[in-house]
Amino acid sequence: MLKSLLQKIGLQKEPETLVRKSISSLAPKILTDEKEVARVQPYLTAIKNAIDEPNITNIAITGAYGSGKSTIIKTFQHLNPDYKYLNISLASFNDSNEAEDLERLLEVSILQQIFYHVKPTEIPDSRFKRIINNATGKIGRLRLD
Repeated sequence: MLKSLLQKIGLQKEPETLVRKSISSLAPKILTDEKEVARVQPYLTAIKNAIDEPNITNIAITGAYGSGKSTIIKTFQHLNPDYKYLNISLASFNDSNEAEDLERLLEVSILQQIFYHVKPTEIPDSRFKRIINNATGKIGRLRLD
């Protein structure tokens, strides 16, 4: 009886009537379809106007998870290759109970990501040290007798 009541109000369906729905990825992508680009064009225009305005030094893009923030940024970068971009990801933090620890982790993460986009000769006094790849054959042989 409960099953038939649920079927009547649409909360339960018979197996043969179930339709398989496609699952959409929430991963960021570059929009190339004209209709998709037209849908986000107001955001792309706003970003361009903000970047071109000399008095604006920070731009915030906010929205719920999966709302398309990264897709808009990636699409903007694709459509505007004349600008220089530095993408910084803050998505790799472990949970921390201390707000100060989280703030410090954020600062270090941002600085490290900027650091690795700059030549070492441009910041010789940095306390961050790069991992040097010695696989190029620059290591001499050490012989122990």
